[in-house]
Amino acid sequence: MTKIIAPNKQYAGVSAGITFVNGVGETEDEHLIKWFESKGYNIEREEPLPEQEEEPEEEIPAEGVLIEGESQEQEEIPPVQEEVVEIDEAASAEEKKPKSSKRKG
Repeated sequence: MTKIIAPNKQYAGVSAGITFVNGVGETEDEHLIKWFESKGYNIEREEPLPEQEEEPEEEIPAEGVLIEGESQEQEEIPPVQEEVVEIDEAASAEEKKPKSSKRKG
């Protein structure tokens, strides 16, 4: 962000859409920076950090996007193993029989 320093160090207000506090405002608008400079305001440009200039952001590919040098072969997925449960038919038939409601007595 570029600082714009007003001739009046105590100025607090809005000029050309820029808010000033204690005579200092900030903007990135190059047109406004040049305008303020032509009106006698001091300009302090902030230097970008060297790290920001040298290191481009690493792009993370979306899932399913082939990256250069990668194979198109997909990882083999193991087959699903089905579990077989044997049922004792005699026990199952016993469970299905209605219970007698007769009482001996």
